[in-house]
Amino acid sequence: MRLFQHQLEAIDSWKAANYRGIISMATGTGKTYTAIGCADLIFKQLDRAICFITVPYKHLIGQWRESITKYDLQHDLIIECHSENSNWPRQLVKVIPKIVIGQFSKVIVISTHSSLVSEKMTRIITNIPQSIKKILIADEVHGMGSEKRRNNLPHSFDYILGLSATPKRMYDEIGNRFLKSFFGDIIYEFPLCKAVYELNVVTNKTYLTPYYYYPIKISLNAEESERYFFLTRKIVNLIKKKGIDLSTASLEDLETANIEDLERLLFKRSEIIKTASEKIEKLPEILRKIQDRQGDLKDTILFTHEKIIDKVIRVVESTHATYRRFTQELSLKEREQILDAFKKGHIDVLIAIKILDEGVDIPSAKNAVIISSTTNPREYIQRLGRVLRPSENKPLAYIYDFVVLDSLKMFSNSPELHTLEEKFARSELLRVRVIAECSLNGINAVTDVFRW
Repeated sequence: MRLFQHQLEAIDSWKAANYRGIISMATGTGKTYTAIGCADLIFKQLDRAICFITVPYKHLIGQWRESITKYDLQHDLIIECHSENSNWPRQLVKVIPKIVIGQFSKVIVISTHSSLVSEKMTRIITNIPQSIKKILIADEVHGMGSEKRRNNLPHSFDYILGLSATPKRMYDEIGNRFLKSFFGDIIYEFPLCKAVYELNVVTNKTYLTPYYYYPIKISLNAEESERYFFLTRKIVNLIKKKGIDLSTASLEDLETANIEDLERLLFKRSEIIKTASEKIEKLPEILRKIQDRQGDLKDTILFTHEKIIDKVIRVVESTHATYRRFTQELSLKEREQILDAFKKGHIDVLIAIKILDEGVDIPSAKNAVIISSTTNPREYIQRLGRVLRPSENKPLAYIYDFVVLDSLKMFSNSPELHTLEEKFARSELLRVRVIAECSLNGINAVTDVFRW
């Protein structure tokens, strides 16, 4: 496989950093093939090696296997380690002596993050002879910074590579420090705007699909506003009781204050925003706009919240489009079947809750409706990546984002409550700015929001 110039530059940067570091590339710009190119570089230098590739979800394992095949990375065997292959420890233990005696020379292990940090995996990796070099490639490396994973991640790898479009963990400086100490610095970056606007001289197209961004104004109804006001007042009272200075504390400070009651109240309040009834009321209008533009609802992903997914489904059913929900409860086989059917056009709409946020390769997707979002930039940037991957007959992508900003008005007579709400409003505006920044209509999108 011929890699693009930016991928070759990323590999060179990893080599120059003594084979340790994080590559930060916008989703859809070829992180996977870049990483396989790094593994290829090491495989060609060594007689005996095991490459451990770790991914956040088990349905991504098959995607990596397909990419390895397409790249034509030379290897003897691939072992998949996840909850639906309970035999993987035995497979891995049996293959190690075969590498030692030279029967095998290059083995690839593709694991979920959870399986990689399991006690069984740690014991196996620790006992691999030093004559066998070990490579670690961590896809969506930010996920390795959680407390459980960083405390259980084996430390005996000879070559280490982290991949992510968004390597920084939000509200987790301990996790960020761990990522830097274990995986190294960010050694190469290929940001979103560059990928959307820079022409690839080989394909004569941009690296990612140019897109339009449409923020949709959402207001809370009277009952939602009343609950929101009540919770905000309780939050402010609790903050004062705990001696936190609301004027200087950021939203991040509040969400990571490790005060159980505060976390619970903030969570309840955020759910009012995520499940606002006007989102369901405005969804038919957005779906009609997609239908008017392209004649149907094919290649559309709806990102929603578990509490309103059934209402979202009823709206989609009224359009007579084919759809499937894509949630954590699905088995690996079901996830793969649904994604395959969507890519082939047998399913028009995917209705997703979080699990579709990271790593899934769906080049055909060109419409995203963000019904429920978070204040975490990593999550909404990852969602962008689901619809910006280049594909044939896909000159443009379209993103509709339901934004709640009018809650500031209800606190105009309460300075303390207004101060707290300003912090939330700034986080919503940050999402609008980040997504709009690289869009074709960014100035108009931001201008429209400020007119609200």
